Amino acid sequence: MKSGFDNNTMRGIELKHRHKTYHLFIRLSGALELHMDRCLRKRRETQAAEPQYVWTNVELEWEEHHYIEARYFQSRDELIITVNRDEVWRGSPPVWNADTVWLRDDEPFE
Repeated sequence: MKSGFDNNTMRGIELKHRHKTYHLFIRLSGALELHMDRCLRKRRETQAAEPQYVWTNVELEWEEHHYIEARYFQSRDELIITVNRDEVWRGSPPVWNADTVWLRDDEPFE
């Protein structure tokens, strides 16, 4: 598969939506993770089928639901993030150089 990045670096993006902070990471193992306020919400291991897909449904205000989705196409190194089906980010995830102390080990869920 085409790879636009070094497999020895974690990549990710931080997004703000309303009063929440979201992180999308491509881990060294190739897993795609979605975090909300530094809490892991979803993780999808690398797979042959594309895209890798993670999502979460969040109630931000009283019964106001927001649907956060991310799709990663490894073959073209493209991450697409939507909020309530509106695209908010598209591109190749940059190398993540910020704090990662709060992240759990890169391992599959049991």
